[in-house]
Amino acid sequence: MPNQFYRGQIWAVDNLGHGTTNFVSFDTFSTNGVVVIEAEDYSHDSGQFIDYPTPGAYAGLAGAAEVDYHTVNTSVNDYRPADPLEIPVAAETRPYFLEAGRTITS
Repeated sequence: MPNQFYRGQIWAVDNLGHGTTNFVSFDTFSTNGVVVIEAEDYSHDSGQFIDYPTPGAYAGLAGAAEVDYHTVNTSVNDYRPADPLEIPVAAETRPYFLEAGRTITS
């Protein structure tokens, strides 16, 4: 189905009974060749990042001032409460940011 997250496993066994299992995760979101990066999904912990993050993956992570972000105004936000940045919650949620039937709001 389009616009879904999937997890699965692939296992193989040879004729001697030796086997292996690989676990896979993927989605079927159509990005038309474009990767969406939300402004609140900036680096954390002095330059660490999440490669191909799922919606909400950065929630609660903390960035390092002047490494991961720069601000002149301090504020409080629900998405990344350890960082003093104003991150407003959008009035609407795009279909890409719906996860397993629930809306990602923070």
